[in-house]
Amino acid sequence: MAPRNPPMLAAATSTSPRNTAAVFTCETPACGGFSDQRSLLRHLETSSRHVPKDSPAFANRSYRCRCGKSALRKDNRFRHLRSCVCTEGEGTYRCKCGREDDDELEHTTHSRMCGVKRRGRGLIRQC
Repeated sequence: MAPRNPPMLAAATSTSPRNTAAVFTCETPACGGFSDQRSLLRHLETSSRHVPKDSPAFANRSYRCRCGKSALRKDNRFRHLRSCVCTEGEGTYRCKCGREDDDELEHTTHSRMCGVKRRGRGLIRQC
């Protein structure tokens, strides 16, 4: 799902210390740059800075943590889990396939093995 008013794609060398080889930059200064256009487009479609708060994509984030943080991408989900301190919180962890777990280890194990893919990336398998 594309943003309502997608920012212009700028092909320029970034001076960001995070990514010195960046060629494509987001018009939001805090976002930095990307090495290819595909990465920039993925950023624009999944970043909470660019996805409208009232859009279905924002409301139905695929992965949810017990602390309430949600993510559209699995890699962002696992990065959050490494630093999250919500081990005593209420709620459940939710996978893209719909499965919910109370235990972080069970959820992490399931998420790594789950074969559910986003649309357009092969067959969707039920867990």
